[in-house]
Amino acid sequence: EYVAADVSIKAKGSGNDLTKETDDTFVYMGQELPFEITKEIPSNAKSFFVYDYTKNLSDLNGVEVNVNYGGADHKYTFTEVDATGNQFGADHKYMLDFTDIVYDVATDTFINDNAGKKLTITYKATVIDPNGFENTGSYKVNNGDEWNPPKVKGFEGDITLYKKGTDGNKLEGAKFTLTKKGNPDKVLAFKYDDAKQVYVYDKDGTNTELVTNADGVIKTVDL
Repeated sequence: EYVAADVSIKAKGSGNDLTKETDDTFVYMGQELPFEITKEIPSNAKSFFVYDYTKNLSDLNGVEVNVNYGGADHKYTFTEVDATGNQFGADHKYMLDFTDIVYDVATDTFINDNAGKKLTITYKATVIDPNGFENTGSYKVNNGDEWNPPKVKGFEGDITLYKKGTDGNKLEGAKFTLTKKGNPDKVLAFKYDDAKQVYVYDKDGTNTELVTNADGVIKTVDL
C-alpha cells in the first residue's frame, strides 16, 4: 500500500494577523474544498473589509459564507469587485464588508464590543482547472492599504511507482492500492486510460486495484 502525500499548510502574512487555510492542497479538478480565513476585529474603525483573490476556483460572487465572532455565527455574502492589475495573478477578487461589526453609520459611532476578538470566515469553492488553484486573502481597515496577504495553493498530483522483484528484474502484475495520508481507511479509486497507460483518479469510481505493467511501472494522475 502506498500513501499519497497531503501537504498541510497554514499561510500567514507577515506584519498582520490575517490567516488563510485549506485542509487539502493535493487536489483534482472538480474537487470542492473548504477554506478558512481568520482576522482579529479592529477597534475604532469606520470601515472593515476582507478580500479574497482566486485563480482556478469556482465563482464566489453571491456565495454566502459563515462568519463566527463573539461566540455566534453570522451570514455574509461575497461581492465581486474589480481585480484589474492585481499583483497576485488572480482571475477574480471578492469582498466581504464587515463595516457593520465595527461602526454604526447612522449614529457615527464606533462599535468596539467585539474589538480584539477573532473573526473566522468559512466557505467552500471548487477547483475548475487541472493545473491546480491559488487563493489569496487580504484585508483593509478605514482607507488604508490592503495588508500583506497570505496565500494558499493547490496542486494536481501524479505518482509513478517502479517495482522490481527480488532478482532485480522488472516485476509485472504486482498489485497495490493507494490511500490518502491521514485517512488510511479511505482507498482511492482509479480508471485505467489504455491510450496513455496511466491510472486516472476517479472520485466516484469503484476500482481500487493498481497493477504494474510489463515495465514494472504504475503511474497515477489527477490526484
